[in-house]
Amino acid sequence: MGMNWMGSNDHLISTQITAYLPTDTPVLTHRVNHSKEWLTLLRFIYYFRSMKKIFFLSAILFISCSSSDNKNIVLKRTFVNKNPVKEYSEKVPDSLNDWYYKVQLFETDSTFNYLVKMQYKEVTGEQIIHIPNLGYEPKPELKKGYYDKTVMVGFLDDKGKFMDYKMVYVVDGQLGIRSVKRYTVNDKD
Repeated sequence: MGMNWMGSNDHLISTQITAYLPTDTPVLTHRVNHSKEWLTLLRFIYYFRSMKKIFFLSAILFISCSSSDNKNIVLKRTFVNKNPVKEYSEKVPDSLNDWYYKVQLFETDSTFNYLVKMQYKEVTGEQIIHIPNLGYEPKPELKKGYYDKTVMVGFLDDKGKFMDYKMVYVVDGQLGIRSVKRYTVNDKD
């Protein structure tokens, strides 16, 4: 383990901690600014350098210095609801048949994946969509589209605003789904 003391202020010290394998290959480097309390812990780590102790204490230091914005969201559901979470349905005008244009959202075992089931008359289809992890439980939503026979599949942001994601549509009797927007989530530095 190497330690570089970058300054002599007792109230704030910048430290680089590097853990090495027996072959002198660095496996963990973490640079943070520390108060006096952290300085004491770092000195303790420096004097007791066995590999197990260094790795364990470095892991504790790394975890305690990082923050988590995901608020412990479970990525796998323990219970998957078999009923649709959201549903949009409208009757297709036909004097002989009882047909519908229907879009349904179903939960999957993955918290951020949903199964979209679509139907127009006797044509059916399905697709799994991935809602981005925004740091809170996903809130999928369906909304009537801007054009005839379109349904917008999306989600609500943290302020309750509908975010368009996919569009289910019918053109010339054919059922389809396409992306209308893409979303990415970046971690804060």
